[in-house]
Amino acid sequence: MHKYGVLLLRLVNLPVQIRNRSDKLLVLGLYNVKFAKVNGGVCRMICGVGPEGEVYDEECLRAELEVLRNGVEMEIPDDTHGGKETVIVEFHLLGWLADLLGAHGLGPWPESFSSARHCCRDCWWHSGCWCAHIPPGSRDARSKRPHAEGCRHGEPRLLAELQQDMSLVRSFSGAKTRKKQLATEKGIAGADHCVLEHLAGSNMETDACADLAHILLLGVTRSEIFLILDDLIPSCLSWDELNEARKAMNLSLPKGHRIPHLERPTTDGKRKSAVNMNLTAAEVMHFTVNR
Repeated sequence: MHKYGVLLLRLVNLPVQIRNRSDKLLVLGLYNVKFAKVNGGVCRMICGVGPEGEVYDEECLRAELEVLRNGVEMEIPDDTHGGKETVIVEFHLLGWLADLLGAHGLGPWPESFSSARHCCRDCWWHSGCWCAHIPPGSRDARSKRPHAEGCRHGEPRLLAELQQDMSLVRSFSGAKTRKKQLATEKGIAGADHCVLEHLAGSNMETDACADLAHILLLGVTRSEIFLILDDLIPSCLSWDELNEARKAMNLSLPKGHRIPHLERPTTDGKRKSAVNMNLTAAEVMHFTVNR
């Protein structure tokens, strides 16, 4: 969401096999993120609510959802008696699916993991403590070394405490630098209002899910595929030989399965661990499953 954001609607009462087809998805919005921030933020664009919580009487997704939740009269063909039948159609938003930082941006959590002290939505993980990168339950994790100030050993973050901390930061009347520091200590992005607290029926604990396709397929796995292939090529085989084997394997795969064309991505001076294959999430999945 650094450049453009898009809101897509998926109807979950459609058959599973067609639910995610591109011709069944509805575009609710496409916007430039910088433009949205300058004009009241994503919260105002989606909910009609400004950073300070002021509610605007303007067209927005929240207002339309409230109308749809109450039901809209529609006429449909009456197959039994002929003519038309009046029905009430209700629309309910079940949740949001976004990449990890996008999900954070819908709520009050930090969107930058590099600068946030508590960047996890679900626990009090402390990015500056020695225990941050040690597996929980391991021998090293049981060390008696003193933890960083504010580290709570991965203790769960409960909704009641989160809401209390949001209220505390918003009501703070001291210097701006101290207010920003307080928000950092409480593990929230700041005092601005967010989308999840202004949509009817939304729950900040459960309604913004991180999309595994972004985290695993477009994140971790693309990088691991490159590391493996870069180690094997050219010592064991060439890219051309790999693609010839790929073509032969595709002939034996079930309909709808296909390993994509593979080529070495440009590194542009990056560390090997920071280079990803030029593949979509679906292509990564096919490569991983059929390798």
